[in-house]
Amino acid sequence: MTAVVIGGSAGLGRALAEAAAAEGHDLLLVSSDAADGEALAAHIRLTSGRGVTAVGADARDGAGFRETLAAALAPLERIDMLLLPIGAAFLDDTTELDEARRRTIWAVNYEAPLAAIELVLPKLGEGGRIAGFGSIASARGRSKNVHYAAAKSALRTYFESLRQTTAGSRVAVQFYIAGYIDTEQSYGRTVLFPAVAPASAARRVMADGARDFGARHLPFWWFGVTLAFRALPWFLFKRLGV
Repeated sequence: MTAVVIGGSAGLGRALAEAAAAEGHDLLLVSSDAADGEALAAHIRLTSGRGVTAVGADARDGAGFRETLAAALAPLERIDMLLLPIGAAFLDDTTELDEARRRTIWAVNYEAPLAAIELVLPKLGEGGRIAGFGSIASARGRSKNVHYAAAKSALRTYFESLRQTTAGSRVAVQFYIAGYIDTEQSYGRTVLFPAVAPASAARRVMADGARDFGARHLPFWWFGVTLAFRALPWFLFKRLGV
């Protein structure tokens, strides 16, 4: 069995890679920093005995990312799982964010997952799965994380379309709407609800297997929080300052 993890060197991506290896998958790890990816690959080889290949690919460079990923995938005849915990955000992501960083957000959070799906989909075997990762930030328009939320919202819509396209096929298309994950992106930030450990979130994802559930919150209790956010009258919601 082989799993491809895009954005797999830290945080949730690292936890997913370790969990997949523990379940017996060989791995292709794709991360922006080749050195970080190789360090994780060496660790997983040592602790799990699985075959792990690490590749450095910059998702901000669309053509270069696709070319590097295509070359890494070429030797693989069959893939069982594509996990896409890749993401990028900026603390000052408002409606006034400069164009260069807007493009970075869309390239990493939206275009890179689509490129990976297009390349991996033909290689997915019977019972394969594609798992994308969104964010509770996209639950409602906001004053912060503006472009990040928009990109994640677009990605969820794409996954709904992909699920329609692959209905009745051998592939399960899944989308996780992630709440606060205890990673470096959450360090130093004031959050309204507790952050879940990456390893705990990864165990939930792996336990789902290739089930066809569409979209779900991670962890599950964020579904109720999201409903409450959406139900708040505008004059109350804007006071939250999110």
